[in-house]
Amino acid sequence: MKVIKGITVLLVLLFLAACGGQAESSKPVEIKAAEENKDQSEKDSTKEDVEKEEETKKEEEVIEEETKDDELSEEELLALYTSKLNELKIEPQGIATGEWNIGLEDNTLVVTAPQSEENLWDIFGVYDNGEMDSLVAWAEGVYEIVDELSAETNQPWDLSVGENCVAPYPETLPSEDLMNWSGSCGYSIPVLSGTNKDNFTLLVDYKVFGDNAETEEAAVQETEEIPNVSIAGQWYHPTSPNDYYEFAEDGSFAYISDASEFNGGSYTVTESQVDLTLPDGSVVQGYVDGETLDVGGMIFSKDQPAPEPSVEQDVAEVTESIAGTIWTSSELNSSITFNEDGTMYTPDVQGYYTVNGNKIEFVVSDINATATVSGDVLTFYNHTLGETHEYIKQ
Repeated sequence: MKVIKGITVLLVLLFLAACGGQAESSKPVEIKAAEENKDQSEKDSTKEDVEKEEETKKEEEVIEEETKDDELSEEELLALYTSKLNELKIEPQGIATGEWNIGLEDNTLVVTAPQSEENLWDIFGVYDNGEMDSLVAWAEGVYEIVDELSAETNQPWDLSVGENCVAPYPETLPSEDLMNWSGSCGYSIPVLSGTNKDNFTLLVDYKVFGDNAETEEAAVQETEEIPNVSIAGQWYHPTSPNDYYEFAEDGSFAYISDASEFNGGSYTVTESQVDLTLPDGSVVQGYVDGETLDVGGMIFSKDQPAPEPSVEQDVAEVTESIAGTIWTSSELNSSITFNEDGTMYTPDVQGYYTVNGNKIEFVVSDINATATVSGDVLTFYNHTLGETHEYIKQ
């Protein structure tokens, strides 16, 4: 019995020893696995960081490449902004404003847009219809583009849109402005102009960014207060007493001139604007301002000019004094050469001349002119431009 108990106790002790040994032997395995997991985790983390770093580097390279692409040359930059201006239209009318030009002159951006006559009639029509909002919105778009280019280049700018010496004009523009911007070759009314935000101006004096109350009030007053003026009577060319308009009360007129045939027709006056209708149906426009009448750029007045000097000379004497001679004007830096065969020429024109008493009459295209001779002084009368100049015999 004692022997059996001893054996039982021994078996129990052996079992416990075996379990304890197994538990002790499993601990190094668990530690090793944990360490391996930690190493793998660190490797995965390092790989992820490397991948992120490479991705960031690639993004920076892309940004750097795009930045290089954005650095345009001056020529490319001007072309880009010229294209932007060309895309602008006056809306909702859909009026394009021609081909824009941008150049750099004397460290200033010179921005221009020459206009065809058809384009000008369309633009002035928008103004005459009272649709200033359309013109202002277009002008603001122009300003934003030009101002942005100015900031890009760090250069000031000078902008002008329009055309010189053309027929189109805004019918509702105040007559004083029309007079100021008209000449012998037609109208030169600026559509849009300026060098900064403060003086950015539409059609002579309408501020794109500013208070136009005074301008609008003046236009309303002119429309309401200016009556149709009377021009009945004679209006003389300032340098030729024999060139004049005669306006009758019944609306007919005649033009009397030594150098041209008799011309007549009818006329109407609206406020200060004068429309002359010729026999062929064509219309010549003029404006009257007090004692001055502007007809197609030629100025006439109520005062009759003093007659041209009269010198008692016969045709042979005058012809002999000028044939084969050269006369010069230091004022004009020009000269007139008279040939013995009746031809004459200047640096700019050539034609014929005839002698009538003491007066020399010129036959030259597009110029109505006469002259008188007194000794070595020739007085030249340009009736087309209303100018008088002296030439000295050489």
